Order: sequence, then structure tokens, then C-alpha cells
Amino acid sequence: MIRILGLALAAAFALSTTAMAAPAAPAPETKIEPANHDTGKKEVPAVVAAAGVPCTVTDGYFVGESNTKDDKGVATKTKIYEASCQNAVGLILLAPASGAPKTYDCITITQSPTLRCRLPGNTDPKTAIGPYVTAAGKTCQVSGVRPVGSTPAGDTFYEVGCTGAMGFILKHTAAGQTIANECSQAVGTNLECQLTTKEQIQAGLNATITDVVAKSGKACTVSGSRLVGADSSGNIYYEVACGSAGGYMMSTDKAGVFRQAINCANADALAGGCKLTDATTAQTQEVATYTKLSAKAGFPCQVSKYHFVGTDAKGAEIVELACSNRPDGGIAVLPSDNSAGHVLDCIQAGSLGQQCHLTDPAVNYPKYTAALAAKGKGSCKVSNARWIGRTSTSDYVETGCSDGLPGWVIEMNPNGQAGELLSCGQAKGAGIACALPGNTK
Repeated sequence: MIRILGLALAAAFALSTTAMAAPAAPAPETKIEPANHDTGKKEVPAVVAAAGVPCTVTDGYFVGESNTKDDKGVATKTKIYEASCQNAVGLILLAPASGAPKTYDCITITQSPTLRCRLPGNTDPKTAIGPYVTAAGKTCQVSGVRPVGSTPAGDTFYEVGCTGAMGFILKHTAAGQTIANECSQAVGTNLECQLTTKEQIQAGLNATITDVVAKSGKACTVSGSRLVGADSSGNIYYEVACGSAGGYMMSTDKAGVFRQAINCANADALAGGCKLTDATTAQTQEVATYTKLSAKAGFPCQVSKYHFVGTDAKGAEIVELACSNRPDGGIAVLPSDNSAGHVLDCIQAGSLGQQCHLTDPAVNYPKYTAALAAKGKGSCKVSNARWIGRTSTSDYVETGCSDGLPGWVIEMNPNGQAGELLSCGQAKGAGIACALPGNTK
């Protein structure tokens, strides 16, 4: 699941103010007195600056004073102000005679039994939260706002409810950045939404899944879905079941742009794998699929085992294949549109930064021995080989010979045939350095 830091609920504001002396039962005073308004407009900008909070002051109000004690128990007077901020939630500021002012926003202050914000734009939380909703890139007809809590680092969390749609949790950082997470991402956490119903959350999740499946290009009649969570980069993962056709782990970036779809057969490493699809059945189906695709790629392989490596920048699957009908497996690059891919042997797989784990690379050495023989170098029985580099059309493979004499660098063309042969001296002159034992003497 998505990991969200635990929150410490904001403390209650039990202020005994001399300027607002009143019984505890009545609602907090919200009347605007002209004299206090004038005082606030003059003094609030300096108090906000002293507090060091991100607020461009548009209005101010002097609320009153309270007799309190500082951390050392010394009696002191604290002035209380309200600030209205451009593009931010308004504030209550407690300014002691010495030391930095403390601040509380006008949404969180609704929990206080003795204080309320009163300046226009600060009184209705649904309006006050507007700048943060906009900053987070959300479109929402706000139906309700709930202060959720804050962290010691100064991050504040709010739940926002939306009319006719799934709401979200807003995180406003101490530095002024605002981030939104859908209510579906907070299910089961200490930030679970209360202003959005479970039915709205499921409806919103279904709409998101439908959009993600459409963008994936995968043929899938959705029979089940769930939110899996997000990774450290903010990419969000969903599991989608497609009935008898199996299922996928699909992901988007934090802006909702589709990233990739991974068959459930290959998704074991993602948050424990698929839960809505039988991965064992899916893996059996994948064996048959990879057998067909490898043949289409010109590499007849009756796949006995496979290892899903990942996807490349174009979305093609990279899969290591082991074959029951031939000793040499390979690493296949299979385009997402099911067009013909290609299979690299366990030596040339170095061009992908990969190495085989299901097949011993040594089973490919006879291939390179034969390639050398075809070029008139039959005295070298290849006992070692490694991929060394590539051009736009060819791979270069360094070979070592069993007799300990220097080997050769073979240019391997796309058709699998040997092209140019280079001695290690010639290869060095071309900027390709040999490194196998016997070739560096």
C-alpha cells in the first residue's frame, strides 16, 4: 500500500483571552470591529514576516491579547491576529512579547472552542481551501473540508470533499507546496476519507481503471480491479483482472499518464504480485505465448522456462528464454504491438546490459567457433566470449581461444553471420579494447 506518514493531530486551542473574555459555551466572537481591523491591517504584515510563513498578506485583524506563560513559566502577554493571505489559507497568529509568533490556519482553527477566523475569504473553509485545490491541479466543486492533522515538520493535511465526485487528501508543506492524493489512495490509512463515500471512491477508481486500460492498448474486459499503491517516484500501480484472459499490473505516473502494463505472470516482484489473477495459470499461458513470439522472431524455441527482465523505453518486453528443443537460450525483445521481435544469444545480450541465468553462455561458443572457421580462422576453438560493442547495424564480440593464443573480435551482422574480423590490435586502433585472458598480452 501507499505509505503515508502518521500524523499528530493539531492541538486544541484553549485560549483564555482578556480582550474576548466570555463564557466558554457561546460561539467564538466573529464580529469585525473597525478599530481592531485598522490595527490589524497595520501590524499583521510584520507579524507574518516574523513568523516566516508563506503568506502574502491581503488583510489583517487584531483579535486581542491573552495572558499566558512561556516555556519557562514566566507570565507574558500574547497578541492574537488574523491574516488573510493571497493564494493561501488564512491564519491566526499568536505573537508573544518575545520570540517568534506561532501560526494556525483558518481551517484547522474551526476545531478551537474559543477562536474563529472572521475576515472575508477566511470564514468558509470551502472557499478558504480553494487556492490549495488549484495549486494541486485539481478541479473540484468543494462540498466540504476537514482538517486531518499535521506533522512536526510543519506539513498540514486536509480532506476535501467534491460534489458528485471522489474527493482527495491535500498535503500542504511548510515550504508552501501542495500535493493531492485521491481518496482511493488513502483507504486503510490514518488519512482515510470521511467526506467521500465508499461508493464514490469505487466509482472514481472504476473510472480511472477504465481510462488506464484504454490507454494500455491491451484487450481486457475488466472483471476486477484494485489500487495497489505508489512507488517512491509517485508512479501509481493498479491490478486489473481480465476474466479468463488473465490480468495485468498497470501503472501511471503521478499526473495520470500511462506508463506500462505487466502481465500478471511477470508481476511477482511488484508488491507481492497479482491477487485477482492466478499467476500460475498466467505463467503457463505465457510459456505458450513466448514460444509463438520467439518463432515469429526467427528463433524456434519450445519455451520451457522464462524470466521476465522488464521493458525497454519503447515498451517492448525483455524476457530471457530457456528452450527444451535446443541448448542455447537467449534474451528476447518483444514489441508491445506483437510485431516481430528479435532474440539475442547469451553473449550478445550484453548489448542490453543483461546476462543469462537460465542458460549457460558457454553453449553459444560453438556458434562463434563456426563463425571464425567460415572466415578462415578454424584453428581457434572458442572457449570464452563477451559482447564488446555495437554499431547501428552490427554487434562486436570478443572471443578467446582454447589454445591460449590471441582470439578475434567478430563483427556479427543482424542475420547472425560473421562480417569483419579484427585482431585485438586492430580492434584497439578502432577504439574497441579486448579484455579476455590471452587477448591482453
